[in-house]
Amino acid sequence: MVLARRGNNSSFKRSHCHDADAYRAGRTRTSAQRSIDLETHLDDLANHLIWEDLRNVVLVGHSYGGAVAAGVADRLRERIAHLILLDAFFMFDGETCMDQVDADVAAKRVRLANESSNGLTMPNPPPATFGVLDKERQDWVASRLTAQPLRTYTTPLRLQRPLGDGLPHDYVACVGPAYAPLARAHDRAREAGWPVHELETGHDAMVSAPDKTADILERIASASD
Repeated sequence: MVLARRGNNSSFKRSHCHDADAYRAGRTRTSAQRSIDLETHLDDLANHLIWEDLRNVVLVGHSYGGAVAAGVADRLRERIAHLILLDAFFMFDGETCMDQVDADVAAKRVRLANESSNGLTMPNPPPATFGVLDKERQDWVASRLTAQPLRTYTTPLRLQRPLGDGLPHDYVACVGPAYAPLARAHDRAREAGWPVHELETGHDAMVSAPDKTADILERIASASD
């Protein structure tokens, strides 16, 4: 199983799970560069699969990582056994991540990026925004968050085929509480006929309900064995 995560979050480990963190936006706080965009992360993850010679991969994309997973599954479908979107963007060819949120939300994110970093990165919202409600966990998440490069949200996703076409695919919707910017993604997954599994936890499911999250991912993955 390979997990592509929300770019500014660090969590979730199981012994058989390759954590393909989008490292240029994630763990290294000093690495943010104006050249980093969605294609950078697509290349990072695709190269991870190639260099590690990973095959029969269950590819999981969380949040923004759904765009990365979608692009890599489209490029390297011969290596993918199952595509799972975990409370992630559900995107079509030519769309950006900013296209997935309401226009006023997108405008606010651009404005905050311009004010905080001259348009380089988007500042982090508080962990409670993502359904992390426990104070100790909020502090843990906040200490590990790094700002998301703005261009990762403004670069169009290019797909040669419809999302998940020809691959086993499932969508996991976090609904307790639901993260409002992903309401469109939940609807799109259902409209596209994807199996949708509801998980009673917040958007950062790997933090708020790690065992339940791992269990549902393993259950879905085992169905495609």
